[in-house]
Amino acid sequence: MKEMWMRRTVLIFVPHFLPGYRGGGPIRSVANLVRSLGKVYDFRIVTSDRDLGMHDSYANVEIGRWVQVEAAQVMYLSPEMQRLKIISTIMKETAHDVVYLNSFLHPRFSLLPLIASKLAKSRRPVVLAPRGEFSRVALRIKRLKKSTFICASRLIRLHAGIRWQASSALEAADIQRAIGGQAKDICIASDLPHFEYNIPSKPIRHAGDPLRVLFASRICKMKNLDFALRVLAEIKVPIELTIVGPIDDPDYWDHCGSLIRSLPDNVRVQFDGPLHPDALQPLMAVSDLLFLPTQGENFGHVIIEALAAGTPVLISDQTPWQDLEEKGVGWCIPLSEKHVYISAILKLFAMKKIKNSEMRSKCLAYAGQFMKENNIIEENRKIFHFL
Repeated sequence: MKEMWMRRTVLIFVPHFLPGYRGGGPIRSVANLVRSLGKVYDFRIVTSDRDLGMHDSYANVEIGRWVQVEAAQVMYLSPEMQRLKIISTIMKETAHDVVYLNSFLHPRFSLLPLIASKLAKSRRPVVLAPRGEFSRVALRIKRLKKSTFICASRLIRLHAGIRWQASSALEAADIQRAIGGQAKDICIASDLPHFEYNIPSKPIRHAGDPLRVLFASRICKMKNLDFALRVLAEIKVPIELTIVGPIDDPDYWDHCGSLIRSLPDNVRVQFDGPLHPDALQPLMAVSDLLFLPTQGENFGHVIIEALAAGTPVLISDQTPWQDLEEKGVGWCIPLSEKHVYISAILKLFAMKKIKNSEMRSKCLAYAGQFMKENNIIEENRKIFHFL
């Protein structure tokens, strides 16, 4: 008798999800996972009822009930509901085959589900994707608090026996360094990007026109906007900088504001605040350069999305994207070499239209080839192989 095939259920905990977008990469990663594997797995997602940094819950969203969102069932929890008893009840009453956590440090959507899983009579396997939380730079931010939690979790073996998801070999090394011998099962699977190919045509930039530069990310120390501003302060050609992203750190934004006010007249700055991903790619498509000198990315959705819009990127060497200059699609430069950043921007500014058009074509080809060559969907399916 032929055995009937049944979809397995993955119970996902993530701090923020659709329709949110201010939470950045983790929202995109989980949403793209659901879009790509929603027919293979039954995804149940437990998340907050509001976007990152917002005080009000989403409009027209039911709280505390399973609702359909694209290919997943989602339960939105108010802050009052984000406690151990309720999360334990959800896990007990929701049949599932594996628990998938999308943070190591988040107290409500990682620590509480993990504790509930440990306390459950019928334990299910756990997969944890730290989403870049273990990079050296990330761990330096609020160092004492993070190091204390990591040491405590290792001491009581809280995360022993789980499977870790790293988005690259670089992140796998970060996990191993932070967790040590308790991280015995690390599965490398790149985050899943999502982008449209029917992008608008890029306006022609004539010789001498301002270079349209885009910084698109959360406004915080990790993303290094102040470094970008200090680079632009030393450039004498006309620049139009557009800054897009939510303000995560108001004090840091005040610091950046003082740098913006001191920029020379040839550098004009526009701050657009947070922008929905659907509106971001058209903006990328009309920009000449994505400038993101980040201090660390485990993946960097905005980088591949810019390339898919035909826009070259200028980034630090603290990301998985290490072959940009070799492929002719941008530059990957150590943060210690500010003069090389300046040279790259001047080179792009002086680039002839034909050469610029060739670079744009290479960006488009690079993004398409990335999806074909890396077999990313299969990598992500293998995360849950032990089902």
